[in-house]
Amino acid sequence: MNAQRFSNKGDSQAKYLLKYAEPECASILDAGANLPRLGKTYCVVIPAYKETPQCVARLLTHPHASELLIVLVVNQPPSAPATASSTNTHLWRWLLEQGRTSWATNTCAQTDAPASTAKLALIETTSAAILCVDRFTQGRTIAEDQGVGLARKLGADLAVALFAQQAFSHPVIFSTDADAHLPANYFAAQQQSFACNSASSAWVYDYTHNSTGNSAEDTEICQATQSYEQAIKYYRNGLAWAGSAYGFHTLGSTLAVSIAHYCQVRGFPKRAAGEDFYLLNKLAKVGTIKNINNSIIEIDARTSDRVPFGTGPAAQKIISQWHNEKQYHYYHPQCFTLLKSLIDNQVTIWQAIQTGRTPLFIDNELDTENQTLINNALTALNIQRFVNHASKQTRNEKQFSRQFHDWFDAFLTLKFIRFIAANKYSDLPLQQCLARAPFNQG
Repeated sequence: MNAQRFSNKGDSQAKYLLKYAEPECASILDAGANLPRLGKTYCVVIPAYKETPQCVARLLTHPHASELLIVLVVNQPPSAPATASSTNTHLWRWLLEQGRTSWATNTCAQTDAPASTAKLALIETTSAAILCVDRFTQGRTIAEDQGVGLARKLGADLAVALFAQQAFSHPVIFSTDADAHLPANYFAAQQQSFACNSASSAWVYDYTHNSTGNSAEDTEICQATQSYEQAIKYYRNGLAWAGSAYGFHTLGSTLAVSIAHYCQVRGFPKRAAGEDFYLLNKLAKVGTIKNINNSIIEIDARTSDRVPFGTGPAAQKIISQWHNEKQYHYYHPQCFTLLKSLIDNQVTIWQAIQTGRTPLFIDNELDTENQTLINNALTALNIQRFVNHASKQTRNEKQFSRQFHDWFDAFLTLKFIRFIAANKYSDLPLQQCLARAPFNQG
């Protein structure tokens, strides 16, 4: 990579591209004047494993298609079956037929590779431009333990490099999936929020799942997926009601991320699943996460083995439970009530630090058993380590509150909920959770 290009800049994007971006980004940066001047407005990143061309065809007819640069990372693990490789090959060949290949490369040094064997190929269609990324052919596959996380990171890193090359102008990476249908106002809704909240680190769209067919199996898959959707929206609403700074969805298909903040937190983690959760967990500590509720993404309801956990596997698990005449259970509403008590009364922990009082947490409106339960949960989360840090680094209540929210992040919040569930408030059938919850289920 041409380091001289950034030698006098020192900003987070330059540092990220030089030190932390995936190697393929060097091809974009070193292309220089050889890279076509695209002049696009928005960049959408999509990982594609065993997907049909329909996912791209939809974008090519989107109302804003002429303003789009699509980064499509066609990928698979080394152990993928032959059918997956065949599907990926069909998608790749279809992509190359959609327009003129204006740039292609195999390595940083080679910028004249034939599109059919290129690692990166830039296709300019009559509407959008598509940067096709080959991570599915032999020698280019993605390791199982890095999976979709690396696919998203590679796509987003390339978006950062393309932004540095002025291939598009809006400083946001739109992250979605092949099964997502983007609404007509998808870009306008984010841009409207961006105009009012340009310092935000990310935006999360509302979404809904729809059936992909009319068969009994399609209906069952859709119903199971919608049950899981209800559960994670219930969880999101519970966190928001409790006052958590992490009350937002964490689906990779519904994200828009500030390029500056993406670089600041060093991008998507290279994980086989949960990469969206951990990225947003980091982004929430360096900026605000805004919910976009006036633009709803429609997602195909389908089971999936693409990732070890997430919506597809969860839907399959729910269907299996139904077939065994079992109900789908989820976190008891009281878990969120105790979470709210902790967040509302976090100042008592600060007071305990100042006075040496035990227990750390107090809420006089709770009975002794539930106060003890919360303190036991905090002990299990190793709060003493945080207390030791806060006692040395925190000078006032405001600083403590900020540090507490950074420590008690989305991951520890989930562990807190699970501790409460495991030690007193067992999971209930989902419909009972929805009926009993003291927060809105919208």
